Amino acid sequence: MSDYIPSEILVEIFKRLPVKSVLQLRSVSKPWKSLIDSSEFIAAYGAHQTQLQSLLVTYKDPESEQPDETYASLVDDETFVPQEIRPTLPLLAKLLRPSRVIGSSHGLVCLSANDPYQNDHKPLGRKMAVLCNPSIRKSVGVTVHLAIDMPKSYVLGFGVCPITSDPTILKINVGVVEVFTLRTRSWRVLSYNPQINSLKFPRRQVVVGRFIYFVAYVEKEKPLIVSFDMTTHEFRTKDIPDSFARQPCPYFSISKVSEALVVLKYNTMGMGDWAVWIVDDGVPNSCTKLFTISNVPRAICLTTVLGFTDRSELLIERQDDVAGWRKSSLFVYEPCSQHIDDIGIDGIQGSFSVGYYMETLLLLDQPDSSVYVENGVGPMDFRLWINLLPDEVLVIK
Repeated sequence: MSDYIPSEILVEIFKRLPVKSVLQLRSVSKPWKSLIDSSEFIAAYGAHQTQLQSLLVTYKDPESEQPDETYASLVDDETFVPQEIRPTLPLLAKLLRPSRVIGSSHGLVCLSANDPYQNDHKPLGRKMAVLCNPSIRKSVGVTVHLAIDMPKSYVLGFGVCPITSDPTILKINVGVVEVFTLRTRSWRVLSYNPQINSLKFPRRQVVVGRFIYFVAYVEKEKPLIVSFDMTTHEFRTKDIPDSFARQPCPYFSISKVSEALVVLKYNTMGMGDWAVWIVDDGVPNSCTKLFTISNVPRAICLTTVLGFTDRSELLIERQDDVAGWRKSSLFVYEPCSQHIDDIGIDGIQGSFSVGYYMETLLLLDQPDSSVYVENGVGPMDFRLWINLLPDEVLVIK
C-alpha cells in the first residue's frame, strides 16, 4: 500500500512521529529506510519538532567507583518530574574518562576528554570531542589537536546551526581559532582576530538561534558577551552595562530563558544582590533587567547556577551538607517566592551540567562510533583508529 503513497506525504507523516516510531519504520522497507536516512529528512524532522522543551541534566553517580555520565530529561513545565534516560553508552563515551560536557544543542550532547589512547605516535596535545545523540544511541568522535594543552589555554564551543542542521565545534587555542563542521568533516582556520585572541573564555556556553555565546574576560576590565555565528563563522562582542558589572566579586553566568539570551550576576558569598538581565544581541548596549534577588537566602549561597527554566526559575547545584564534597543535589529556585525544591537528582559535586533537549535524528546518517581525524580523514571505525600510526590511514566508507 505504501507504494501508492507519494514520498512527500510520507515525509509529512513521518516527521510528526516520535523518534522511537521513526526508527522502527526504517525496518518496514528499503525505500522507507532510504527516505528516513536521507540528510533532507533528518533536517526536516528536526525543524518540525514542536514538542515541549526538556532540560537535559548530565551528572555522575556519586555511589559508583567508575561513574559514567547519566542523563535525565526534565520536561520544562510545572510538574518538573525527572525522567531518566538510560542509553546504552557508546564505546566512545565510555572511554572518555574523565570527561566534561562542552554543550548541548538540538538533541546532541558534546563531550570532551583526553585522547583515550595516548602513545608515542599520538601527541599529548590531542583531545577528543564526542557528539552523542541519546535518542538514537549514536556517537561520532572528532580529534582535537592543541598547540598547548594547559588549563585555560584553550576553549571549545559546540552548537548545531538551525539553518543547516550542521553540528559545529569551535576551538580557540593560543590565539588560533578553528571551526569543525560535520558536513565538511574537517577543521578550518579562521582569520586572525586580535580582540578574540586577547580574551579569556570560561567553559560555560549557551546556544541561542545560530549563535554560540560566552561571557569572556579581559584582564582588569569588565567582561564582554561574545557570540560566534555558526552560519558566517564570525565573532561579535557586546559590552555588559557598567551598572551591571560594578558589584563586589561578581560571577557571571550565561544562559537562556524561552530562547532569549540572559546573563546572571551572582555572588556565592552572599554579598550584593543577584540580578538577571535579558540581552538583545542585535541592539548595541541593549540589556533589560528581568528580575533582582535581594537579601539572597542562605540556602542558595555556596551554590553553582546551572541554568533556567522557561518560567525564569534558577536551576542550582548545591553541596550536600552531610556527604561533603563528594555529593551535590539539583534544586530549582523560584525567585519571587524564594521557594526552593529538591528535584531528586544527586551527583558528584561539579559533574552537573544542564542543557536544552529535544528528540532529533541527527547522526542517524553517520557510522556509529566513527572518528574524524585531522586533515579531513574519516569517518574511521574507532577500533581501527586506536592503533593507527601516522603512515597508516585506514578509512571505512
